[in-house]
Amino acid sequence: SYMSTISDQIDALDFVDDWGNKLRFVFFVRADQGMRQLFNSPIFLFNEYKKLFKIWQKQGHEFGWHPHFFKPDFSQETEIDNIVFDAKSTLEAFSLADWQICSVRVGYCFMHDSLMAFFKNAGLKIDSTALPGRKSDSPFFDWSRTIKHPYFPSKRDYQTPARNDSDKVGMLEIPFSVAKVKMPYDKEKGTRYLNVAFKESVFTSMLKQMENSNIIN
Repeated sequence: SYMSTISDQIDALDFVDDWGNKLRFVFFVRADQGMRQLFNSPIFLFNEYKKLFKIWQKQGHEFGWHPHFFKPDFSQETEIDNIVFDAKSTLEAFSLADWQICSVRVGYCFMHDSLMAFFKNAGLKIDSTALPGRKSDSPFFDWSRTIKHPYFPSKRDYQTPARNDSDKVGMLEIPFSVAKVKMPYDKEKGTRYLNVAFKESVFTSMLKQMENSNIIN
């Protein structure tokens, strides 16, 4: 089955770092009100594959929350009050199912100061939505001022590090790893997150060129 294949692949992820520590992974799984519309539960995937996910958790892997915030017609929602309402509803479903969630990555890279504050107040510890140096009008997101390294966001501006302890939101932002990449259809190199599953040959060639350099962040 599809999940059996994924299970075999995860079991094969037996990598170690330079100090002999086994690497563990965070899998961001869709859970949102769009999933509720389709499957009658915002956390359908967590419930459907709970037994398997729990096995992987015991092996040290983590399952994070990957919400997309949509309007009823499945276009992107950008009204923050509606987004927080949807996020709260999904977190309540996690709580009722006894799922402890500490990491989040928002779909379409959307973020807002109020949403970041909500995540912190809800008990989340890590956000991994940032796409450094990128912004877009459709879908809407803005990380144009964001650095390429983990940081503690400012209460005044989620894109920038806090000035001091009192200015910290209280969450750690871990951005996507990004690099300048030129796809065959691009006129010039653009900032993209490293995803070797997308156009594998392009990213493999790029990584070989960047090996032993400090370009990757």
